[in-house]
Amino acid sequence: ANGLGVVYDVQKPNDPHWLVKMRVVDTMGHELVPAMDLTQGQAAFSMQAAGADPGGFSAAWLHISPPGDGGASPPVEIRFARWDLAAKKLVGPLTLDMDQPPDANDPTMSPQALEPLAEMSIACNSAICLVSYVRDLWNDVAAQNEQKVFVATVDLSTGALSGTPVPVAGAS
Repeated sequence: ANGLGVVYDVQKPNDPHWLVKMRVVDTMGHELVPAMDLTQGQAAFSMQAAGADPGGFSAAWLHISPPGDGGASPPVEIRFARWDLAAKKLVGPLTLDMDQPPDANDPTMSPQALEPLAEMSIACNSAICLVSYVRDLWNDVAAQNEQKVFVATVDLSTGALSGTPVPVAGAS
């Protein structure tokens, strides 16, 4: 790609959370694509990731949606968006994964949450982007959650998630 995709966060006014933004600049720092609010005015945790491929620039972040009716907080989501250089448009945001509720048939199980302070990364080629992040995975033997690295695959030709995200290693 001819340029640099810059992904960064900005503190939300009067809020402990963040807005995730992306813009594209040339090699001299001149703006090619103005800053876009990927969180669309909602919120995110402070961790995000950036990626590049021959046809665009990508971002992933932990998204916090506003409470729904009745004040219940929706699950935290890991989202992905990509600036497509050829189409000159933002593709996404796309939800890759989210906090998982406990199994209703297992009263000992706890929710499997995305880890808000864990590292994220994106690696892309011309066909796919791999997004790695950390989420809890229930271990039946130990009867507790373990933090595991998950990988989600985004098909760049469709802009869609390619299958269910998978843990790099299963429960211990």
